[in-house]
Amino acid sequence: MGSFNTTTVKYIHLKASANGSLHDVTDYELEQHVVTHRKYGELHYKVRASCPKGYTCIEPLALRHEVTWTTNGEADVLHHAIEECEYEALWAGERGPKTICVDVE
Repeated sequence: MGSFNTTTVKYIHLKASANGSLHDVTDYELEQHVVTHRKYGELHYKVRASCPKGYTCIEPLALRHEVTWTTNGEADVLHHAIEECEYEALWAGERGPKTICVDVE
């Protein structure tokens, strides 16, 4: 049946407690949950099932989150969306837990 993969999911949304006009990544990390999964569809299902109460998950599930500053202000950006075709390679080899990010609104 295969072994479980462990993933820490960071749910990204600017916290109400974030002050000022310039923020860092931690101001956007609303909550974290650990999910275990064996395949891509199960990962997606569990990420959505663990979504913070009152929020909805938005695609993509991504490997990295950063805050960027532009001439129009500040934006949070998720990088390297996890595609189904690369799921096995991401969790192959090193068996330690991985961290992923997902925007919520």
